Amino acid sequence: MRAQPHQRGAFCPLAASLTNPTGVPAWARGALVMSSLGPFHDTVGLIHRVDLVRVTVSTRFAFGNASAPFAVLPISRRVTTPSPTTLTLGVGSVWFLAKWLSPALPDGFTGFSISGGTLTSTTPLQLDNGVFVAPTGATLTLVATLVANSPSGPGSAGADALAAQFTPPASVTLVFKPSSTVFQSIADFVATAYGTTVNLHRNDEAPVAAPQMPQVLIPCTPSPAQFAFSTVQSNIFTPSGSAPISRASWVLPLAPTSIATLPEAAGPGACMLELGAGASLQTQLGATPAPVSSWVMEIATGELFLLAFGKAKPLKIEYQLAGKPAVQAPRFG
Repeated sequence: MRAQPHQRGAFCPLAASLTNPTGVPAWARGALVMSSLGPFHDTVGLIHRVDLVRVTVSTRFAFGNASAPFAVLPISRRVTTPSPTTLTLGVGSVWFLAKWLSPALPDGFTGFSISGGTLTSTTPLQLDNGVFVAPTGATLTLVATLVANSPSGPGSAGADALAAQFTPPASVTLVFKPSSTVFQSIADFVATAYGTTVNLHRNDEAPVAAPQMPQVLIPCTPSPAQFAFSTVQSNIFTPSGSAPISRASWVLPLAPTSIATLPEAAGPGACMLELGAGASLQTQLGATPAPVSSWVMEIATGELFLLAFGKAKPLKIEYQLAGKPAVQAPRFG
């Protein structure tokens, strides 16, 4: 039931911002990068890179009729039964409508990549023009094994990122009904960064949109409840101390695109920790650590992303341009 790869998209992640730190366009969020071209230098010296991604070949699923599919799942075996109630899943992408998890979530699809699993239906499925259609009264249950980790992306990571580890949930169970998706179970998982290991267990809180970034958070209970920056190797971005974990989550991408242009998913998601006040941060811009009022930290294997919020003393920096007098930069603080 799997089609051949039929389309590639190319993008250059230059439009980075706090709400889109990688600069990836909306349709490619959470995409598996198949290959990367570059770096290229333009006429003003800016560096460009072009990442190539593939549109997913997973099979579409719908309730009622084939006109409005809600998900794509990677069917691994040829279906010989005309009206199956059980399907075997293989390696590939699982995407489904985010709003089915919670009406408060933004429009788009969320998901992850799996290494295998099964889908069962309470009533027989019908295949209509390549779309598996379940009756409106049916319940679909997906039991999936997540891929172990995301492949490493292009570029070189720093020492702290290279030391980061994310062991995703070994398995998840999703229950689909018309206009509703529920994580019936999520296995416990683990994330390690800056020398601190956090164990996470799914709790009863509803999924929510991530602060600052286009992602979906599946809330979890962390242990311990305090995060310590115990081992820091960078001398460019140097956090210190410890802070309470105000929220811990399994974080999944949010791709606000049509089902026809969904990419292959990049991996099993990541861990996001939101921290309160207590720790400090020193960078090359300042001589002393500055107190941080809150943090957002995303942990994946070989990858770290942090946002730190707080106030530092004003700092004046002067840049010496070739053949020109020193230019005073704006104050930071």
